[in-house]
Amino acid sequence: MLLKHPSHSLKRRLLSSNLILLLSFVLLTGLALEQAVVQYAQQAQEEKLRGLIYALLGATELNEQGQLIIFNNELPDRNLLAPSSGFYAAIFDQQKQLVWQSPSLLQPAQIKQSSAVGKWQFEKTTELFTLQFGVSWLHNDAEHRFTLLMQQESKDFEHLRQQFRQTLFLWLGLFSLLLMLLQWRLLNWGLKPLSQLSLELTAIKKGEQPQIEKQYPQEVQPLTEGINTLIKQQQQQQNRYQHALANLAHSLKTPLAVLRGIGIERVLQPENQQRLNEQVERMDQIVRYQLRKAATAGRQGLHQKEALLPVLQQLSRVLTKVYADKQIRFSLPTENDLTLSMEKGDLMELLGNLLDNACKHCQQQVSVSVNTEATKISLHIDDDGAGFPESEEKTLLQRGVRADRRQEGQGIGLAVAEEIVLAYEGSIELESAPLGGARVTIQLHP
Repeated sequence: MLLKHPSHSLKRRLLSSNLILLLSFVLLTGLALEQAVVQYAQQAQEEKLRGLIYALLGATELNEQGQLIIFNNELPDRNLLAPSSGFYAAIFDQQKQLVWQSPSLLQPAQIKQSSAVGKWQFEKTTELFTLQFGVSWLHNDAEHRFTLLMQQESKDFEHLRQQFRQTLFLWLGLFSLLLMLLQWRLLNWGLKPLSQLSLELTAIKKGEQPQIEKQYPQEVQPLTEGINTLIKQQQQQQNRYQHALANLAHSLKTPLAVLRGIGIERVLQPENQQRLNEQVERMDQIVRYQLRKAATAGRQGLHQKEALLPVLQQLSRVLTKVYADKQIRFSLPTENDLTLSMEKGDLMELLGNLLDNACKHCQQQVSVSVNTEATKISLHIDDDGAGFPESEEKTLLQRGVRADRRQEGQGIGLAVAEEIVLAYEGSIELESAPLGGARVTIQLHP
């Protein structure tokens, strides 16, 4: 017993793929949003430190000796006066020597390098936001360059960042769950036609209904039509076998009765010997005909298209030799692209019987012509013989009925042709030909 693998469920496969896609989207979206917000917050922090540096410049003066004087009561933020408050400021000269630092700094501040005049340098570490700015004062025709440093601890920022991340992914997770539930409902709704189709197939298997009856979306409709076609073919094939066996039993009654009558004689007369051979040959033809009829494939929609012209050429060459005494002239279509959706054996059987009848009853000419349309192909087989009796066009399609009883045969050629054509959902008509003889018109699906 084969175990059902989860991947064998279309719903599970779709749900799993959607889950992977959704989680990937949520993760990437969350990371992108977090990065955008953090970048924006860092820019805001840089702008804040820049404003503090400008305010620090406003609280700074250069005395007559070229020394900086900073007025603590004019500092831009009171946190610069409180020790270890998290806000720190310092000023360095061109030689990176500390000139001044805010009271909030408990240890001497240091910088790696001086900043060029008018240049901002922003840096973030795991502990501090740092912003440097280079300035220049002119005093007594002498230039004095300084680097202003402003720092703020980043622990509050990291704490807010962590809270934002947790809140962001919490809401994204809730939205993901909601979307998954919505997708589950949508999948059930979208796959409902397949569930209904499965129920109908189960009902067909149990014999509760003959075929698929409901209408389905256009993506599934070709599948349901194909299943109905296969079911119909199976029923037709079964009916053909049953009818073939019934016809075989019925057809053998008369030959068997003749043989039974002949068998009463102790010694067979020459004429009875001939009758015996005729009846045996007739029984053989009946058996072969019924077997061919039962094995007719019928229209399945799954056959490869068979080229029509090669089959006609092959049959015409054979029949030219068979009826060499008539010197028959065949007129065949010239188009090489003519095709029919028919099993090759059925096509040979159909055209073979019709062309053989035409050759048998013609004088010297047999013509085959084809008319193609969008939904059907019409095949005309004409001869220049005596034609069909006007009152017997319908009865001639019955097995054993012959228009010319002077010719040999069992009168089953047209009946075989009709069986094949009907099996392929086509039609056959007997008419008068433009050549003056008989015309057999067959209409089939392309």
